[in-house]
Amino acid sequence: MDILLHPVRMRIIQSLMGSVPRSPQGLSELLSDIPRTSIYRHTKILAEAGVIEVAKEQPVRGSVEKFYRIAAAGAEVSPEELQSMSKDDHLRSFFTFLTMIHQQFEDYLDQGSIDLARDGAGYRQAALHLNEKEMMAFAQELNSVVCKYIGNTPGSDRTERLFTTIVVPKKKQ
Repeated sequence: MDILLHPVRMRIIQSLMGSVPRSPQGLSELLSDIPRTSIYRHTKILAEAGVIEVAKEQPVRGSVEKFYRIAAAGAEVSPEELQSMSKDDHLRSFFTFLTMIHQQFEDYLDQGSIDLARDGAGYRQAALHLNEKEMMAFAQELNSVVCKYIGNTPGSDRTERLFTTIVVPKKKQ
């Protein structure tokens, strides 16, 4: 769990989402605010932990450049691990997650010419009144919609969009 909760490693993982493997050099260019040595060090930690894996190797001037992708279920946290986390672990994990989303939105805003409607960007919150059965049905429907599009490959007519969900039951009064 600690491996996944580091802010730099979370950004590396986020950068590897999708179908394009990246080398530490490519990650360094993408995450230009993070020192290159940190990218290499954290990429190594993620690979040793099995969170990411080598997708391909390419010879470069007498050495081999490795391109990484997320390992199958490597960045997943099991329900048992989630259940065993302390309140402080959950708060730290959630804060790290929010920090990552904040950085991604800031990167989007830093592009200059943006149009939230055209880009499909934004943030919203809706209160849903659901019993357990309705919540399960809602989650399954949402999952099926996401699964319908998650396998799309990059293309000149496609923009990568990050879809984030947070579900928090409101405190009972």
